[in-house]
Amino acid sequence: MTGAIAARQAATNDSIASVAAGGFLGTAEPTTMSSGWLGFGFDCSNCSVETRTDGRRVWRFPTAPSIAGIEAGSAAEFAGLQVGDVVREIDGVSLTWPAGAARFSAIKPGQKVKLTIVRKGKVQEVTMTARARVTRT
Repeated sequence: MTGAIAARQAATNDSIASVAAGGFLGTAEPTTMSSGWLGFGFDCSNCSVETRTDGRRVWRFPTAPSIAGIEAGSAAEFAGLQVGDVVREIDGVSLTWPAGAARFSAIKPGQKVKLTIVRKGKVQEVTMTARARVTRT
């Protein structure tokens, strides 16, 4: 079943989804892959991530997620993201649209990313550069 979903993980209200966009999981041979990493976790009661048979992770965001945690020394920390910020767009495309979720899923190390966030009712744009996160598969 080429292109079929190999696994589906649903985030729940009390879970924090780790953001390692573009990660590679479940390949046949143990390898080390590098994916784009922004360094924040989010809280979203109805988002999900699918790991496809080719190892690509694809996110879905029915509603805009809020930031629940920021890792020290990460691109998110240096860009000034804060817990509670709501991430609405990536590079001008809504995360709730398939194109926005696909863009988020495909972040590569070294890629500049512009996020549109809402903080305390005010819309802001934040630019950061994704770093490499090495994942053993």
